[in-house]
Amino acid sequence: MREKLGKNGKLKDLDVANNHFTGLIPLDLCKGGKFKTLILMENAFFGPIPKGLGECKSLMKVRIMKNQLNGTIPAGLFNLLLTEMV
Repeated sequence: MREKLGKNGKLKDLDVANNHFTGLIPLDLCKGGKFKTLILMENAFFGPIPKGLGECKSLMKVRIMKNQLNGTIPAGLFNLLLTEMV
């Protein structure tokens, strides 16, 4: 996935489930504060979950299972008003 994804601040939803994508989760997905949905399940993303996602107050749905992520889940994700986190 492109590292620059989200840098323009207009991204609202991202669903790339079941696409065999690989790489790191881009750092700027929530730039602009409009990002609501992150669905990355069943790919080959690796590395840590960006800390900034835990500070993304607009985020409502997160599905990131079945990847090769490592590290800790940003504590802020547990404090967001998520409607769904899997």
